Amino acid sequence: MMTLLIFTIGIVLGWVLSSLYSIKHTSNGYFTIEPYDEEETGFYRVNMRIPIEEQTDLIHKERLILYREYSQK
Repeated sequence: MMTLLIFTIGIVLGWVLSSLYSIKHTSNGYFTIEPYDEEETGFYRVNMRIPIEEQTDLIHKERLILYREYSQK
């Protein structure tokens, strides 16, 4: 029974530490995909934006998670 308790505490502690590390080293942003021109050439333009609140210490972040932002067009 004691082994199960220690195992469960280890899993919870590992999950918490992993989440804190991820929050500290990751920033979020958004991207949109638009056709490059009106013809069907198959080329697309990718625009990316990072909100101001996510830009703090951006140079020290290891990862940038981008979410697709659908345009109104």
